[in-house]
Amino acid sequence: MYQVRIYLIMARKYPARGKGYYGYRLETITKSGKLHVREHYDKEEDITANQLALVAMYRAFEELKKPCEVEVFTDSLYLRSNFVGNLQNWTLNAWLNAKGEQVANKELWRHLDEITKRHVVRFGTDYNYPARAAMTEKVLKMKMAEA
Repeated sequence: MYQVRIYLIMARKYPARGKGYYGYRLETITKSGKLHVREHYDKEEDITANQLALVAMYRAFEELKKPCEVEVFTDSLYLRSNFVGNLQNWTLNAWLNAKGEQVANKELWRHLDEITKRHVVRFGTDYNYPARAAMTEKVLKMKMAEA
């Protein structure tokens, strides 16, 4: 299995819906030990911050063509805590939360669940990774260019 690190960065103000910007950086270590890096930056219209985090992770996983061991780095507590703590229960309980209500952002969670099934996914805890400052700058420049 390939080893991959995914770094996510998002720029969206809470709680209102609106335009959001995101970026991801994939670092893949090849079988020969060589580091391959791919970055992508984009925007979404009419989206919340939580939805933006789900979209960013989904889009990053779309790039993985084979099963991988993936370590995800994000400052989105919503994404990290629900992926680790609730996603499996939601799939077993017909996408109902502990209160018996439909899971918020159910369709995005379903897509993310489907695309991550063939991978081993864990979340890293270092949010001050080396590329964070450069990634943040790229997302903010994209945002400012449209202001």
